[in-house]
Amino acid sequence: MRAGALRPATADDWHAIERLLNEAGLPVAGAREHLSGFVVVEWQGSIAACGVLERYERAALLRSVVVSPSLRGTGLGKRLVHELVEVARSEGAAAILLLTTTASEWFRASAFARPAARRPPRRCCGRRSFVVPARRARSSDDWI
Repeated sequence: MRAGALRPATADDWHAIERLLNEAGLPVAGAREHLSGFVVVEWQGSIAACGVLERYERAALLRSVVVSPSLRGTGLGKRLVHELVEVARSEGAAAILLLTTTASEWFRASAFARPAARRPPRRCCGRRSFVVPARRARSSDDWI
């Protein structure tokens, strides 16, 4: 099933994003200040998924990726992560870091791996569970 349209988040989307994050047990702290980096997926008139890129110098931090429970397993999460990775690349990010406390195995299956040094760049300190892309993709289709 190919569900939903991806688009940049707007201020009107914040409450739906916050609800998704809370329902998934993901951190909300600091997310709203990066609202302009969120991508959301609309499905049947509501926000069904979201994720955000936070920018730190030449690195992009991928976080707050969540899909509504009723749409998990449909490929929507892969499409969302693919879009966020493409945005980071188009903006010239030298590294894409991932913050996850609940889905590290899912991201490893999507070509992400733990870095050799388990510490994030200094500008992202205080975060945990980072993984970075395991390989350079030859094309955007190689990432997901």
